[in-house]
Amino acid sequence: VIASDGGLLAEPVKVTELPILMGERFEVLVDTSDGRDFDIVTLPVRQMGMVLAPFDNVLPVLRLLPSAEKAVGILP
Repeated sequence: VIASDGGLLAEPVKVTELPILMGERFEVLVDTSDGRDFDIVTLPVRQMGMVLAPFDNVLPVLRLLPSAEKAVGILP
């Protein structure tokens, strides 16, 4: 995690899970240097009143497929 609603963090924080409440935002930097595919998912919500479908299951959000190809060009 490199930033939250409060702005940039003093230094990156390494996490394997990131609990996010409604309306919260985080900026994350993902290390894909090992080249393995991985998924970002939502975990089941355990709060009272939120255990109804579909919040009671793991839900896929994003699948990342790292590429070993070298980038060409210049970023702005």
